[in-house]
Amino acid sequence: MPAGSVLAKDSFIVGEHGAIAVGPLFLMSKGAAGSNAVRRDWTYTMIMPDGSVREDAGIQKFCNDCHRRAGAEDDNLMFLPLPYRVTTSN
Repeated sequence: MPAGSVLAKDSFIVGEHGAIAVGPLFLMSKGAAGSNAVRRDWTYTMIMPDGSVREDAGIQKFCNDCHRRAGAEDDNLMFLPLPYRVTTSN
């Protein structure tokens, strides 16, 4: 992804008795090349349902520990396995 890219993923929470509620909005922002080699230049942010923003060191580590498993070939992005992707042809 090019520097300046921002990806967003919404979420929801299912409570103990099946109640569904809004979860955090997850953001990944791609920085300039070399801005953070450990995270392949990504910064992770969570916007909580109450509007508060979390982008502290703990969130960076938590998100990066999982996303780095995607590997450099996918630029830390998680994709559905190929057989489950929807594609369109031009």
